[in-house]
Amino acid sequence: MKKPSNIIGVIPARYASSRFPGKLLADLEGLSVLQRVYQQAMAAGRLAGVYIATDDQRIYEHAASFGAKVFMTSPDIDNGTKRCHAALAQISELAVHGVINIQGDEPFIRPDEIDAMADALRQAGGQIVTLATRITDRAVFEDPHTVKLVKNRMDRAMYFSRQPIPHIGGSLTGEVELWAHIGMYGFRIEVLHEIVELPASALEQLENLEQLRWLENGYHIRVIQTTHEHIGIDTPEDLVRARQIMRESL
Repeated sequence: MKKPSNIIGVIPARYASSRFPGKLLADLEGLSVLQRVYQQAMAAGRLAGVYIATDDQRIYEHAASFGAKVFMTSPDIDNGTKRCHAALAQISELAVHGVINIQGDEPFIRPDEIDAMADALRQAGGQIVTLATRITDRAVFEDPHTVKLVKNRMDRAMYFSRQPIPHIGGSLTGEVELWAHIGMYGFRIEVLHEIVELPASALEQLENLEQLRWLENGYHIRVIQTTHEHIGIDTPEDLVRARQIMRESL
C-alpha cells in the first residue's frame, strides 16, 4: 500500500445536537468552540490543509468570518465520517491521500496529537488511526458517556464499549491498562471511500458506536496514546468546565 503524502484535517460541524444545540458557536473565553478547534488544527505541522464541513448556514458564515475554508454538505448526512467524505468532493486544490476527522467539539485537541495521527497514517499498514488516554478514575471508567477501548500489544483496537471494559473486580490498579477513547479518526483515503459504503453492523447498533462497524468488517484501527486531558463539549456543563480550565491556564 502506497504511503499517503497529502493528509488533510476536516472538522465536521453540525449545528444540531441532542444535548447542546449550537454548541460549536458557544463562546469559550473570547472565541467560539469551533474557532478554538480550528486554530489547534491549523497549528499542526503535518497537515496539508484544514477544512470545515457543515450543514448549517450559521456555522458556514461563522467559519468564513474567521478565514476558514468551509464547505456546505447535506443535512441528511448522519455522521462525521460521511461528512468528511462528502467534503472531499469539494477539495480541488490538492490530491488528498489521508483525512483526519477532527471533532468540532474538542477545543483541547493538541497539534502534536494531530501530527501523531498523521504520522501513523503514513506508516506501513496504517488504515485507520484514533486516540486514547489512560483511565485512573473509577467514576470515569463506569460512566457510559465515556467510551472505553481494549487494545492489543501492537496498539490495535480490539473492541470499544460504553460499558466498563475489561471487567475489573477490584481496584483500578494492576497490570491491565484502562483506556478512554477520544473520538477522532484518521483514514487513508482508499479506506474512507470503502467504509462509508458499509452497512450498519450488529455490534455498532447495540453499542451505538460507528467504529465497531469497521472492526466487524476487518479493518485495523491503530490506537495512538496521549497523556493529555480532553474535554469534549457535549453539554452546557462541559462548557462551564472548559471555561474554568482555560481561565486557569492563562
